[in-house]
Amino acid sequence: METDRYPDAGRPVAERSARVPQHQTGGPARGTSVGSATFWSSDRRSDHERAHTISSLGPFVHASSELPRLVVVDDDRTIRDVVSLTLRSSGQIEVVGLAADGAEAMQMVADEQPDVVLLDLMLGAERGTDLIAPLLRSAPRSMIAMMTSVPAELEELNSLRAGAFVYYEKTMLSALARFIADDLSLFRRALGGEDVVAPSSLRRRSEPTGT
Repeated sequence: METDRYPDAGRPVAERSARVPQHQTGGPARGTSVGSATFWSSDRRSDHERAHTISSLGPFVHASSELPRLVVVDDDRTIRDVVSLTLRSSGQIEVVGLAADGAEAMQMVADEQPDVVLLDLMLGAERGTDLIAPLLRSAPRSMIAMMTSVPAELEELNSLRAGAFVYYEKTMLSALARFIADDLSLFRRALGGEDVVAPSSLRRRSEPTGT
């Protein structure tokens, strides 16, 4: 993907925020949460149909409007479901969408304008890093967080250079909600013009994983 087609790629977060249309600064329209409590990969229902399943699980899925709004992008349905349920059950994150590929991600992020896009590095034949620039152009106030099974030593720096704010390894799932909340706070300070640096995935390996 040609990065010069996406002028926001590589721009500091505070500079990207200045490009947000005025009508968006008051907050985007809210959307309907989607997800599933079923982890079987043979489940052939659509994400919207499966949303009815998770909504019946209990009060923890009915997130407050004050919670950070997040879209999960992963080509593995089981991973999407596990990540979604883990974040919902934490009570700290509102999952507003699940996307399986780049096209779905672009549409969902444009519609939802989420606080966070949790983006897999490998999306079948697509690379998540190729989506970062167009996603930021569509939603410049969204924090792009890579989440992948690829070790940070191999791809963290490339992801940050492409415009991601932070890089998570999938082994960090149990502490993911806490990490997202901490990093989103930093990201919002960056939108306000502060110089901030999100913690490295390498450093977080040595941190306790409990919430």
